[in-house]
Amino acid sequence: GHLAEVDAKDAFAGDLVFYFDAKGHFKHAGIICSRNRVVSKWGTGHLYEHEILDVPESYGTLVRFFKSLPFQEAIKRFIEFARENGMLL
Repeated sequence: GHLAEVDAKDAFAGDLVFYFDAKGHFKHAGIICSRNRVVSKWGTGHLYEHEILDVPESYGTLVRFFKSLPFQEAIKRFIEFARENGMLL
């Protein structure tokens, strides 16, 4: 509930791309680096710059776009998530 979804045409560099399978389950995420390109980490391997739909099929075929959070807000939400999941900070 902390991210605002946008249409593909309204997503710009720095915004987020989330990939979902046909059942709507989250599978993968990336960061938009230019109009039609994304940077994302594949498995335990490297970061890749790729076309939006140029991902392994196992990463999902449904693509949704979200505005990124300001850095301090993202850190705050990450710490909350970590604490809720048992991380001692």
